[in-house]
Amino acid sequence: MAASDIPFMKSDTWVLLSVGLAGRVRPATLTDVVAMGDAINHAILSGPEIRHGLATLTAAGYVAEQDGGFVVGGAAAHLWAAIEWRTRNLYEIWDDIDGFLQVSQAPEPQDSVFDDPDWTYPSVTDEAVDAAYAEYIRLVKAPRERSEANIAAEPQLDASTPNSRPADDGESDE
Repeated sequence: MAASDIPFMKSDTWVLLSVGLAGRVRPATLTDVVAMGDAINHAILSGPEIRHGLATLTAAGYVAEQDGGFVVGGAAAHLWAAIEWRTRNLYEIWDDIDGFLQVSQAPEPQDSVFDDPDWTYPSVTDEAVDAAYAEYIRLVKAPRERSEANIAAEPQLDASTPNSRPADDGESDE
């Protein structure tokens, strides 16, 4: 099937951007795609959105699986290389990719349309997306919890005395 015959949706652009940005150094894992999708759009891609995006983008040759992850390929890789990242903002780039994919400007359909059996990506199950989301949350939350634990372990200052310092434990640094 020719890429021009594939029914790309706005969320497919989101998936392509997520794969491309997350996969700049190494192939993007599903967790990377979920994390980058959140960074780009401040929302989490749903399982149906990811499946539809990967199915349509791989059918067109714009995304490929490589070494356990996803990379931008084919004509999309040429587009990716030509993007003027330093002079364009993300929304302009999103519009460029919408144009490249010939995405309809109509409102996105309901999730049931995403589960069209012609456009599924069998290895990306809801369970796999849920696991990727859980891993993303774990990676985001763990540093925050360590930081909060470090703050809690810091010596407390006496707020009633200006320029107070933690009590001297009698040991000298000299």
